[in-house]
Amino acid sequence: MRRQRREVNLEEMVAEGEASAYEALQLYKSRCNRMKGKGEYMDGVKVAAKGATAELLHGYESSGVELCSILTDLLTVGEFDITPDLRNLLNEVDGAFASLPKKDTGDKLVTITGKDGSKQLAVPKSSRIDFLKTLVTWSMKCGQREYGDPMLHVQLGNTLWDHSRGFHRKSIYHFAVGEAPTVLWSKIQEEYVDENAPEGVSSADVAREKERLVVLGILHFIAVENLRDANVLFKAFNQTKVYICVNCYFRCCLYQSIN
Repeated sequence: MRRQRREVNLEEMVAEGEASAYEALQLYKSRCNRMKGKGEYMDGVKVAAKGATAELLHGYESSGVELCSILTDLLTVGEFDITPDLRNLLNEVDGAFASLPKKDTGDKLVTITGKDGSKQLAVPKSSRIDFLKTLVTWSMKCGQREYGDPMLHVQLGNTLWDHSRGFHRKSIYHFAVGEAPTVLWSKIQEEYVDENAPEGVSSADVAREKERLVVLGILHFIAVENLRDANVLFKAFNQTKVYICVNCYFRCCLYQSIN
């Protein structure tokens, strides 16, 4: 009688050390490729997500990233729309990224040269941000929403905001298409207070940047034709009774967009 082969517990292998974790990575990849070849895309997604989570939780970032690439490829090839179970699975992977030691990016602004020769801000390298961006792209391609899944956008917006103070403005678009004016307002309120200001930045500068972010947020909501949430953000800021001239400027922006 032929003995049945016992399947190796790859999560236990990952926990045994670097050499075993690398071997587990190869086995995870092999299983995913085998499932992809059979057209068992969702089974492959689950294996890749489980493997990525295990590798990341044990600090093997490059291995986790490699499995995340396989994961997003399978999601796209299978043309899956997001479901509650799939969201929970992806949140586990994102949570594993969040468990990695945070790299010190400081508040330095990284610039890149655009095709037209202009200088543009670039987000400091982050595997977690790259993963969430890829998920947003997948949800735009395979989901029902024009701009992609709103909750994924909010996750990406939160991650960008927390990654570096210099890139708060880049995150605002994702809060806008994520339909999250209250989340954006909470972020702005918590961050832009005098006690959080970098050394050498005055209270007036903090207030001005806070106003700029609110204006930018309102304009982003308007750009995606979401006047409801533009008004939510506008009213939240208006309750702080800051500057009449700024409030008038907001009203002008809203008036111009409607007319």
